[in-house]
Amino acid sequence: MASTVDELDLYEKYLALSDKLRIAEEDKTKWVCDKVATALAARDKQIELEKERRDKEIGLEKERIELEKERRDKEIELEKGRREHELKILTLKQTVSHTDNAESAGLSEKPSKKPRFPMFNALIQDIDVYLDNFSRHATASKWPQREWPSILFNLLQGEALTVLLSLSDADRECYEKVRDALLRYGNCTISGFNKKFRSSAPLESENFETFVNRVKRYFDRWIGLANVSTFEQLVFLMLKEQIYSSCSDELATYLKERKPSSLEHMKDLANAFTEARPHCGSTLTVTSVLQVSDKSRRLQCGPTLTATSVIQVASPPVLGYA
Repeated sequence: MASTVDELDLYEKYLALSDKLRIAEEDKTKWVCDKVATALAARDKQIELEKERRDKEIGLEKERIELEKERRDKEIELEKGRREHELKILTLKQTVSHTDNAESAGLSEKPSKKPRFPMFNALIQDIDVYLDNFSRHATASKWPQREWPSILFNLLQGEALTVLLSLSDADRECYEKVRDALLRYGNCTISGFNKKFRSSAPLESENFETFVNRVKRYFDRWIGLANVSTFEQLVFLMLKEQIYSSCSDELATYLKERKPSSLEHMKDLANAFTEARPHCGSTLTVTSVLQVSDKSRRLQCGPTLTATSVIQVASPPVLGYA
């Protein structure tokens, strides 16, 4: 109904205008109809644009509401995680407190007084050295090993503490599992110590003697975890790591996964890899490696190599873990 009224108003408007403009009678009807049709089209276009604008505003408002809801949900989830984290810490502290109270009542094997031990600081300490010192200190102080995890818990902070909290309740009661998880956190593995040994550089805060001792410790840890105890095993370890770093990543991964026990075993694995992947081409020259190995076995003590010192360095280090 409103549309019809609008059309009549427009018709009368343009009809009056045609009279003022003195449009010829034979052209007046067509001129008025054209003007009315143009005006109606413009009005419909304006209505459509206004509708699109409102729809867009409604869509943006819905999107804002969704984003606000997601933000609130994330805040709720973070708050829930924080409370759970605090609850875990409180529970462990209560466990430690309960143990201390029981010990004070004579229900534990704990000595009458425990020496103090410093907190772990990841910025200035390596976790493997810290755990080594902790186990030595705990052993010398005659702390019952079943109490080591709860004592260690009070000495950790930051990411190291988060690693401990991520363990199951049963694993947190076992020192070996706590220690292994912390060592993995600190990348204290065969490959980790190898990388530290090869990439070490003197720090501004250490003199040359400290730097040498640190590099030697990385080397000792590396060959110790690799169970190296003879010169031949040391040669194989060094050649194996050189091969891993020289060949393609795909072949290196393939060899590492299969843990070759000798150069002959590595040769067989590399040949099997190449035969199964002819498109990869030659990725490892095993013959040259075996020649190097043969020469290494024939080395004698002389001015260019002191075999005795190599064997001493290659001896498995005492890690001191209980």
